[in-house]
Amino acid sequence: ELPTQVSWLNIDGGRYTLLDLPSAPFPDEGASYTDSTVLILVPDGLSDPGTLDVVTHLHGHNATVMEVVETQYLLTQHLLSGRDAIMVIPQGPVEAADSNFGNLEEENGYLHLIQDVAAILYQESVIKQPAPGKMVITSHSGGYKGTAMMLSVGGLPVHAVHLFDSLYGYSSTYQEFAESGGIFRSIYTTSGGTLDNNEELRSVLRNDGFSVSSDFSDATLASSSLTIGWTSASHSETVYQERNYARFLAF
Repeated sequence: ELPTQVSWLNIDGGRYTLLDLPSAPFPDEGASYTDSTVLILVPDGLSDPGTLDVVTHLHGHNATVMEVVETQYLLTQHLLSGRDAIMVIPQGPVEAADSNFGNLEEENGYLHLIQDVAAILYQESVIKQPAPGKMVITSHSGGYKGTAMMLSVGGLPVHAVHLFDSLYGYSSTYQEFAESGGIFRSIYTTSGGTLDNNEELRSVLRNDGFSVSSDFSDATLASSSLTIGWTSASHSETVYQERNYARFLAF
């Protein structure tokens, strides 16, 4: 069911494609959304060491993939990070105030998405060995629910999670991930609705004996695997102010 024709668009530092994939969040059995778009970004010079590192981003409410790419500079920031990894952005609910990510919340849904992406890259001769390497999930705003479900039942081990004003729930899932050795960073605002959850999770982790930083300086990002901190940025600006997305990935 994978597409056999892939058209690539070149940008400074890489190329990307927009495909309809059967493993996309939608359509699924429980929602009326039908857009099965998945964006795949390949940096120039991507190596092929035998495993494929992947950053998967879940967008927030009232958005489309291309809207968040343009307004939050996601492709540019991914390339700026210098990571030897591809980026995957699946379309969630189109222009809707809905945190449902459909098939990605099902058993092995995350695994199926990465398998399809790897198959496409193999088909396109981007990689020779389509085996998963380090998996990173990033989430803005309403992407928190899909991210938590991917951690719980997605079928792949996750190396790092970065939340951008996105901790609206599932705190116990994120606590378990952080305490099991995952790299976890969560940035929050005063008015975004995640302040209480972030401060409570930071307190819980510290009470459990974990060192949790609260600032996002380069020095802290380089030395700390757990960071939960406040920013004066707006809800949307958390992703791109001070090149946060790029810096989180770079470290």
